[in-house]
Amino acid sequence: ILKSGQQDEAFYEELWETISAGEVWEAELTNEAKDGQLYEAWQTIVPITDETGTVTNFAAIESDITDRVIKSQTLNVLNRVLRHNLRTAITVIEGQAELLESDQEVVDTRTAVTAIKKQTASMRKIADKTARIDNLLESDGHGIVWDRSHLESIVESYQEQYPDADITLTVETDGTVALPNAELFELALDEAVENAVEHADTASLTVGITLTQAPRAGHVEIAVADDGPGIPENERVAIESGEELPLTHGTGIGLWIIEWVTTRIGGEFEITDNEPRGSVLRFRLPVVRNRAGG
Repeated sequence: ILKSGQQDEAFYEELWETISAGEVWEAELTNEAKDGQLYEAWQTIVPITDETGTVTNFAAIESDITDRVIKSQTLNVLNRVLRHNLRTAITVIEGQAELLESDQEVVDTRTAVTAIKKQTASMRKIADKTARIDNLLESDGHGIVWDRSHLESIVESYQEQYPDADITLTVETDGTVALPNAELFELALDEAVENAVEHADTASLTVGITLTQAPRAGHVEIAVADDGPGIPENERVAIESGEELPLTHGTGIGLWIIEWVTTRIGGEFEITDNEPRGSVLRFRLPVVRNRAGG
């Protein structure tokens, strides 16, 4: 039971030691539904004993807490963004505004205005990201059949949006795939490509999007690989642990949106290194159906 592949052996050893001793076991874990979708659950297992005190059966009670987990993480991340990013922007804007108000002839008006516009653009971007989070929390999306032509149209739109990047597509599946809430997943894909382009540290950037069959039956894998500077370790730790700490928080919310979308649609999200440099954002998603020939 509870074999979603997301918990290690030590987790199961503790589970069986607890309930075999006649004690109640409770934990938050990642479980897998019959259709292959992963979800966050709060599990309680109660041993049932006979008149001699011998454990004869176990009763399990489970609650799906996926939305609760996402909302809790959202509040924590947005709190960090509001405390840090907005405070920084307000400080810069106030400082530049005071310079513009002064009578000093040495004030570089263009530099001050540029600094103010940069910070307002940053705040506008945060507002846009927040709107995306609202869509994530409120919308269930709906399935879209993905074939080569659909993916090609998506990649073409990315290429138009980011003309300085070289964005390529590789499809290694035999037929079409229908993703649950694929409309919602495209939000995560947008964030993945945007993350790669925005953090590019060279004049040219290559982003490769690949669709393949995943090792797990009934799943596909979508990877977004770039040759940029890579994602800092502290940001990876925060995403992998599901919790931001003072020393492990990131600088934005894009990666969190990717994590929340993937969790919401029952998939897995992983960050690995690309070779010789860069990052690979890897999504493993359950499919509604997979039929050859379209």
